Amino acid sequence: MSNENSKREHRHAAELRASASGDAKKLSGYAAVYNVPTVIGGQFNEVLRPGCFDACLAEDPDVRALWNHSDLTVLGRTTAGTLRLRSDNKGLFYEIDLPETQAAKDLWLSVSRKDVTGSSFGFYALKENWLPAMKPGDLPTREILVANVYDVSPCAFPAYEEGTSVNARSLVPEEMRAENLGTMQRKQMAAQLLNEHETWKREQTEREQAAQDEQLRARLAFLKYS
Repeated sequence: MSNENSKREHRHAAELRASASGDAKKLSGYAAVYNVPTVIGGQFNEVLRPGCFDACLAEDPDVRALWNHSDLTVLGRTTAGTLRLRSDNKGLFYEIDLPETQAAKDLWLSVSRKDVTGSSFGFYALKENWLPAMKPGDLPTREILVANVYDVSPCAFPAYEEGTSVNARSLVPEEMRAENLGTMQRKQMAAQLLNEHETWKREQTEREQAAQDEQLRARLAFLKYS
């Protein structure tokens, strides 16, 4: 699936573990977790919906495992068979067969010691749905429905920290940004009032029709027995 017109983004999920079988060392964890709201840059809530990576994984994508999203330390790759990805009910799971490099050995030890505990992933959002904030002070919610993943990474820090609010803000639709929230809410209230008015009109018409039907039945009954 094409990434054209999509922005490259990173997110964090705090689950990572190290394992070993003889000399073979592995890292595994969830790069992404479904249905867990995350506040992004103080600008919006984000939720990854189950199955959002299914279309991508079905195409056997070329995904790399990197240390801290840096291409200077490649830990594995799907096309090489040293990185495996799967989507389950919980999220996007990955497993890396680590190379025999000093950087990989040091990372494995850091994960074993719990010095490094987080996983992250890079993605392109191909299909999303925005839910407006329901009241002042709340944030809008971005639902990720379809996405392409391009890397998974053990990482030392979450992908979003202080100073990223400007980048996050650029993802929020103009009408849902905080400064425009009042206008949007007024539009919502106006739409609700119009809907209530249309419902009232239908109910009035139904009552009037019912009264006319009752009058007709009464007249017919009078003519039948007169």
